[in-house]
Amino acid sequence: MISASKLVPVVMLLAAWGASEDLFAQFKDWKGSTISVDLQRRRPADVHLEGTRVCVKADATIRQARGLAGSVARMLESELFSRDSRLRLDCAAPQTIVTATITHVETDSKWGDARKVNVLFSKEDKWVRDQTISGRMTVTYQAQDTAGGRVLDSDVVEASHSSKHQDGEGAPTLGDVQQMMTHEIIGKITPRLAETSETVPVWLSRGKLSKISKKLGQRQAWSRMLEELEMMEPFPAPKDEAYRQYNIGVAYEALAYKAEGTEQTKEFLAKAAIHYGKAIDMHPPEKYFVGPQKRIEAAIVHYDRIDRMEGAESAPTDDGARSLGTESADSGDGEALTNQDIIDLKKVGSDDGGLLDMIRDAETVEFDLSSKGRMQLLRNGVSNEVIAAMRSRLQQEKGGQ
Repeated sequence: MISASKLVPVVMLLAAWGASEDLFAQFKDWKGSTISVDLQRRRPADVHLEGTRVCVKADATIRQARGLAGSVARMLESELFSRDSRLRLDCAAPQTIVTATITHVETDSKWGDARKVNVLFSKEDKWVRDQTISGRMTVTYQAQDTAGGRVLDSDVVEASHSSKHQDGEGAPTLGDVQQMMTHEIIGKITPRLAETSETVPVWLSRGKLSKISKKLGQRQAWSRMLEELEMMEPFPAPKDEAYRQYNIGVAYEALAYKAEGTEQTKEFLAKAAIHYGKAIDMHPPEKYFVGPQKRIEAAIVHYDRIDRMEGAESAPTDDGARSLGTESADSGDGEALTNQDIIDLKKVGSDDGGLLDMIRDAETVEFDLSSKGRMQLLRNGVSNEVIAAMRSRLQQEKGGQ
């Protein structure tokens, strides 16, 4: 017969397990597994090309890379023109010239010394040798407006490869390695000049919401999931209700990325931000609630940039391109954060900490801190602390010019 003293730990464990099932302060079960789904959202180009007649050129400064130049040009053309339907190939009278120059490429295959390894279900060891395949590639990239000769964007882009294969099994050829590095290079250049998509992994709430999360969330039936969640009675305990609010936020965010127009997208994102904010207020200890809120803030800025790009298509200028967020930038290095961006983020629930992070991390800023500009910020609820940070960042940027 089992003594009472031995049963106590078991009872306590079962009680704790049962309690954990009732708590919503978790996204993982006792085995550490999650209910997750990948969302796809649009990512605006770093530089919006207004000169739509484009010529793509590629060359190499080293002899052994000249054979790759043609492949680089073809792949870059294919990616740019498939992602931006406005662009067309025209090397006779181009408005924009995109150049990629291979300055370094190397590949190598090395065999290690023989070593013994244990063989499963065998009494004898096996002698093996490892083959290490490596490579490195460097390309200088530039996009230039032919009308004024202005450099719209430029950078040094690098790719590398390293893999180890026992007895050479599954090892790529050196030619394969060059192609893999070329794909990596193109994958880094393309988002600078053309809109791409990016994957957003999200977790869904478990516990009492597991059935909805699995049945509808993982199948990405977002409208039905939203309908069921909103028809549910709110949970009495705030920390429990926080996870229902969080799942509603996920549904709105997913619908935003599937919406056809940017206006509807931003409307859904604003609703997602409201529900994520409610989740944070109801259960502050849940650290995972903070990330989605910041993700929404970044997404709204992204879609504002897409709006400006699409607006620029119907109102062309003499420039070959425009850096997103400013019409007079000297280069297309990135989006200029403006007063309106700060106001928009404040309206969808960004706190001062999020705004301060955005101001600090922005590649460039174009704040209007005149009396009129400050008044507009204050009327829209922007705090003096945030305005002070805006002033400090603006002075920092001007001092660096």
